[in-house]
Amino acid sequence: MGAVEEFLSDYGKKTLNVEDAKEAFRLLYEKEGKSLEDIAKMMGKTRQAVAYVARKMGFSISKPGRPPVIRSRVEQKGFPNVADYFKASGKKTFASMAEELQLSTSTIQRYYAEFLRENAGIANP
Repeated sequence: MGAVEEFLSDYGKKTLNVEDAKEAFRLLYEKEGKSLEDIAKMMGKTRQAVAYVARKMGFSISKPGRPPVIRSRVEQKGFPNVADYFKASGKKTFASMAEELQLSTSTIQRYYAEFLRENAGIANP
């Protein structure tokens, strides 16, 4: 069991001190680029609960300059930007894109709507 998994396991038992929790969150959110939803799933909590605790620990959730998680995920797949990913996705469903990028369907839909606004004339998948 890795350090992060151990942290998440201990968190549920409420035996973890605040500094360890801060360091684990910093590792997941800032260093690894995990979304609040990703962290919430790992912990068996809601995204809102994770955001609330993170703010209480002093983290800025809407950190200016932090690129959207979708950008780093499409770059990991070899695409230079989100628009190129959507163009190459063809007739994939939102659910299949969400699974492929390990994001929520609503996140994919939000960025796809933005993509459509910027690239009028592209049909919905």
